[in-house]
Amino acid sequence: MKLVGTRHKARRSWPTALALLVCLSCGASGEQVQFGFTRFVSKAGGYVAYYPSNWHVFSKNLPTLNIDNFPFSRAGGGVLPDGGAQIAVVPAPLRIATLEEWITADSLLSRQVSRWSMDLPRPNSAEPLSVTEVESRISEGMAEIDCYFSISGRLLVARLSFWPSDPRAGEYRELLHKIVKSVRPLTR
Repeated sequence: MKLVGTRHKARRSWPTALALLVCLSCGASGEQVQFGFTRFVSKAGGYVAYYPSNWHVFSKNLPTLNIDNFPFSRAGGGVLPDGGAQIAVVPAPLRIATLEEWITADSLLSRQVSRWSMDLPRPNSAEPLSVTEVESRISEGMAEIDCYFSISGRLLVARLSFWPSDPRAGEYRELLHKIVKSVRPLTR
């Protein structure tokens, strides 16, 4: 920065300007958005979530965030292509009153491999998010990892589907956790 008389010239670098833009886009809500992520709003589901911009969103008008890491032209009748992964954030059906009830109902449709509880730290929050994570095998031998959680009284599951032999399975699970940590209640 060089001072000239009472005026000064300030030159901002591209990364600084980009960081400022990202912070401003967070708005007054205090949400921290990771660079390269896109905002999804579910009015019917009552939540806001962020997903990687390079993933393909099925429809922005559904109550469910549903994204794939492949273009729809590669989709094949409910079966993922090789190297394919899908993540959805789903609000609880009306008949479901608790997370445990939901986990039990879902376990009737798949073969549960493992289940554990964990706390995910969240930005701008002193309280971590309590999550029950269930890994299952579903149709055609695909794997599914479900993260069941509650935010402001809303029951949600973030569901990851992938092939268990996929070498990027660990990356998909990390991304699932990032998306879960990004979910916020929709405020009017």
